[in-house]
Amino acid sequence: MQQLNQIIFVLFALILLGIYVSTTVDTKSKPDMYTSPYWRWSLLTRIVSYSAWGFAPLVDGRLLTLANMMMMASLALLYLLFRSWRVNVSRRVELLCVILIIVATIWFDYLRRQDGSFQDRMALIGTVVIVLDVLSLFELFKMHRFDQSGAFKVVVGMMVMQVVMTASLVIVTLVRNQHNVNVLIQHQSLIVLWSTMSAHLLLYIVVNSYLYRRLLLSKRRVQVALQENKQALDITTKEKDEIARLLAERGELIRSLIQANKTALTGALSASIAHEINQPVGAINLNIEYLKLKLRDDSEQSLMVMDVLQRIRHDADRIFAIISSMKKIFQQEEVESVETDLNEVVTTLSRILQSKADANQVQWILELNANQQVSLNRESFQQVILNLVNNAIDSAISSDRTNKKIRVATRDAGASVELIVSDNGPGISEDQRKALFSLMQTNKVNGLGLGLWLTRYIVDSHAGSIRIDNNPDGGVSVVVTLPACPPEA
Repeated sequence: MQQLNQIIFVLFALILLGIYVSTTVDTKSKPDMYTSPYWRWSLLTRIVSYSAWGFAPLVDGRLLTLANMMMMASLALLYLLFRSWRVNVSRRVELLCVILIIVATIWFDYLRRQDGSFQDRMALIGTVVIVLDVLSLFELFKMHRFDQSGAFKVVVGMMVMQVVMTASLVIVTLVRNQHNVNVLIQHQSLIVLWSTMSAHLLLYIVVNSYLYRRLLLSKRRVQVALQENKQALDITTKEKDEIARLLAERGELIRSLIQANKTALTGALSASIAHEINQPVGAINLNIEYLKLKLRDDSEQSLMVMDVLQRIRHDADRIFAIISSMKKIFQQEEVESVETDLNEVVTTLSRILQSKADANQVQWILELNANQQVSLNRESFQQVILNLVNNAIDSAISSDRTNKKIRVATRDAGASVELIVSDNGPGISEDQRKALFSLMQTNKVNGLGLGLWLTRYIVDSHAGSIRIDNNPDGGVSVVVTLPACPPEA
């Protein structure tokens, strides 16, 4: 029977050792309540107590003193744990517990050395244990006002059972007049002893389960709080994004209003210029007709003058057509477009443009490879070609190269036709590229900021697109893309 008793105590110690190990693993992810030093030291002292009781018959009777001291210490630490759930434990309370354990241990060892009766020692230890259990129960009752969960009620119930079983063991020992522990082990009251120790073990298991439950609830609350914070952060981020979007729309609206105002001013200016230019152009045409009437003879000189007058009349008509087209564009009137050979339009203007290039010692390269027709308003699109080629010539002139050159080319690009105007000038920076097509923005000293803006305006009105790229060997290439006319069925 004694060997069985030793085995049970060692088994209880191993069970508590498993609980103790669980409190030492990954302590960073567990709350202070679960890794409280009171709880861990209570487990450790109870493990030593059970182990000492198990090995005392084999080693030395002094282990009984150690076993009882460790048991009282474990209960004192359990009391401090329960108190810490409600209030901060003061040093004074801790010191009183230490004094109680030391005094009781010295008294117990004195009785053991003086061959005092087992009843006396049992009465001493039982009294201390019951006092500590009652204090623990008192703290749990106070804590019950704050925690009325089922798990906590189980802890209170197990604490009550431990008090009852401990009191029963003391009473049985005193009533049966048992003089030593061996008599207790061999007597029928062994069941009471095991029941009491089992109640103590179950209390530790229940407390550990309660603390683990608190751990899970704490993690769940943290997760809920993190989720709520994340949702609040998402809402804040969405609000910031919405504010940023509204500010961007506001800025875009302001820029659009400024652009519209500039466009309106430019339209009004162009209408005024068109009106003023049309009058002298009309006068030129009248004077040409008058001179033709005066030169009706068939002399060679008259024929030469008539040819010059005809050219002047043709250029005057072209001026009138360009002005009329620009006026329609700015007044947002429908501009008539017809199916046109882009190569022919470029060739017509090349006589004027090449002469300017030659005069400035800029090599003129013409590559017309487009085979598809495009829908154009000839007069307005001529302005696009003139602006781009003049800019290319000016850019080439401003470079330090000795072999200045420009290249004007056309080519098919699937269902589109491209016009490419390239130069080997100094090129443009990224900041300049962003503002190239803005109205009233120019990089030229004497520029007005109308040329490229008007160019894109005309290209857009033809459902086309325009882009500017820096060439790898210097200079820029302006690429105008226009939709090709569908082939005839």
